[in-house]
Amino acid sequence: MSSRKMRIAVIVMVILLIAGIGGYFLIDRAMTAKEQEAAEEAASLKLMSFDSDTITRVDYTIPEGYFRMENTAGQWELVETDYPHSFTLNTDFLITSVIYMSDLEAVKKIDADPDALDKYGLADPIVLTCTGAGGSYTLNIGKLSSTKEYYYVQLPGDQTVYGIDTEYGDVLSGGTSYLKSAYMIDSYDVDIDSVLLERRGDTVFSLEKRDYNWQMLAPLHEASVNNASVSTMLTALTRVEVERFVTETEDPAELAQYGLDKPAFRLSVHDTLDKTTVIEVAEYKEGDTEVYIYFPSNGQVATLTASAAAFVQAPTASVLIEEILPISMEDTAELQAKVDDIAYTISIDHAALSYSFNDTPIDTGNSTIMSNLQYLFQASSQIAFEDMELDAAPETSEEAPVSFRYGLSDGTVRTLALYPKDDVTYYAFVDGTYTGMTVRRRALSGDTGVLHFYEKLTDAIEEAAGA
Repeated sequence: MSSRKMRIAVIVMVILLIAGIGGYFLIDRAMTAKEQEAAEEAASLKLMSFDSDTITRVDYTIPEGYFRMENTAGQWELVETDYPHSFTLNTDFLITSVIYMSDLEAVKKIDADPDALDKYGLADPIVLTCTGAGGSYTLNIGKLSSTKEYYYVQLPGDQTVYGIDTEYGDVLSGGTSYLKSAYMIDSYDVDIDSVLLERRGDTVFSLEKRDYNWQMLAPLHEASVNNASVSTMLTALTRVEVERFVTETEDPAELAQYGLDKPAFRLSVHDTLDKTTVIEVAEYKEGDTEVYIYFPSNGQVATLTASAAAFVQAPTASVLIEEILPISMEDTAELQAKVDDIAYTISIDHAALSYSFNDTPIDTGNSTIMSNLQYLFQASSQIAFEDMELDAAPETSEEAPVSFRYGLSDGTVRTLALYPKDDVTYYAFVDGTYTGMTVRRRALSGDTGVLHFYEKLTDAIEEAAGA
C-alpha cells in the first residue's frame, strides 16, 4: 500500500474512533438522564418511609366511626372511639397496617381533577394516621379504581392523587371488618372452664372443669367425660374464624331476616378470667355455604362457613368415654356378674397377688388362664354404650337379666345393670339410676364380648384341671 493510501486509512480510523467515543458519551449521557428521570419518578411515588417499630398510636377514621388505638408495653388497645358497639380488637390488623404504611409506595400518579375528589372517594376519605417517635404519618384513602388495580389515595397538603396496590388498599381501608377480631371465641382453650351447647331448646352437653378434669352437669349428670375429646373440641372452637361481619342490631325484626330471632343453636363458653362468650346460630340446611351467627353481648351479626359451624351438630356422645362404667382391675376386690343364666365371681387379693374365679383359686403361672381372666374382667368392665335415649322410661320392676357388681378396694360398691329394650338392645343403669344410654347385645355375646371370654376362661380352667 502506498504511503498516501496508508495515511488516508489512518485518518479514517481516527475519525471513526472519535465518532465512536463521541457516540458513547452521547448515549451514556442519554442513559444517565433516563435513569435519573426514572429515579426521580420512583422517588415521587414513595409516599412514606418510617420505622414501624416506633409507632405507638394509630388513629383510624372510617364511615362507622373514629378509633384511637395505643400500644402500651407491646399490647395494642382501643382507648377512644365513638363506635356504639363493643368488640375485640384485631391486633394483627393494626400491626399489618403500620408495616404497610411504613414503606408505602404508589403504583402510579393519577391525572385527577382536584376539584372533583368525590369521583375518587377522596372528598370524605378514610383517614389512617400512625404516630410514633419520628412523628405522625397520615394517609387519606379513597375508593377502588374501576379497573380494580389500585386504590386512590392522597397525602395531607398534597393535591396529587396516587394509586396504591389493591392488596394494600384492601387492608388499609378494611374498616371494622378488619378492625374486629375474626376469632369467634376470644379465650384460650386452656382457660375455658365451662361450656354449654344447646340445640333447639335441648341441652346437648353442659360441662364444667373441676380440678383439671371435665365433669358433665347435663344431660347426664356425672357421666364419664372424655377429657381428651373435650380438649380437642375446645381447641377447634377457639380457632374458628368469622367469615364476614354483617351488621349490628338488637331489633328482633331485623334479626328475623337472618333466622336469628329464634336461633336453633346456642353455645356459651366461660373462662377463668370470668369472661363469658355466647354465640347463637341460625338454623341451616344441607347445601348452605354459610351460616348466620349472633353475639348477644354486642349485637353483632356475622357468618361462618358451613364447615366451621359444624360444631353445633356435635352429639352428646362426642364428649363422653364410650365405656359406661369404666373400672380397672387394680381398683377392684371383687366382681359379681350375671349374664342371662350365667353367673360368675372374680375375687382379687391385691396384697397376696392372688385371684379366684367362682371360689376356685387361679394358677397365676398359667398364662392362658390369667390372660382370659383379665380379658373377661375387661369385657365386663368396659361395656360401651351404642346410643342415647334420654327420654326413655325403662321398666325395672323385675330383676335385671344382666348385672355387674364391683366391690372396690376402698370399700365402694358400683353397679351396672342392663334391662332389655328389645331382643338386641338394653337400657343401662349405673348405681340404680338410668344413664340415658343403650347397649347392644353384641357387647355380651360378640367375639370380644363377656360370654366369649367366659367360655374361654372356663375351658382353660377345665383343661388345666384335666391335665
